[in-house]
Amino acid sequence: MITAITLKNFKGIRERVRIELKPITLLFGANSAGKSTILQAIHYAREVLLYQNLDADQTIQGGDNIDLGGFRNLVSDRDLKKKIHLRFEMDLSREDLPLYHSLSKWDFDISPKVKSAWVEIVIGWDEVRKYPYITNYLVGMNNDEEIAGIYSEGLGNIIKVNVSHPIFYDDPKIGQPVGSEKK
Repeated sequence: MITAITLKNFKGIRERVRIELKPITLLFGANSAGKSTILQAIHYAREVLLYQNLDADQTIQGGDNIDLGGFRNLVSDRDLKKKIHLRFEMDLSREDLPLYHSLSKWDFDISPKVKSAWVEIVIGWDEVRKYPYITNYLVGMNNDEEIAGIYSEGLGNIIKVNVSHPIFYDDPKIGQPVGSEKK
């Protein structure tokens, strides 16, 4: 379940804003307060993640009813030098979530340790191709720092894994790798 959304440089939201979500979330506010911006951010994220549509105008889900207007209309102040940040925090501690560790080739099981996760995508504008692209795709677990990220730099991507992340250790205080024998 998504528990929070954080937005930056998305439409009227310039600075990083975190919106907590509960099982029932109602949006109230005056006209032009940003209610529809939150919903549009969710639609945009769906277009980006499911359909790789970074320049979304009309969405697959919304059809003719939702017109996002493309990246130029979504980025704050229509400033193509800015990057849109969309971050989603999720609760993974629920009993009804499927376990995938049995499909893994790993010799250790991290699923009992993972209670929450977050995913952040950062979308920028490529001035040469005149099209938006994902500059960063970041993942974290248990409200800790980033565990892995893909960074678009130059002509390629750089993948970074944070091997010092607590999820990889039986006891973060000791720093003993999961699956290794303690002496």
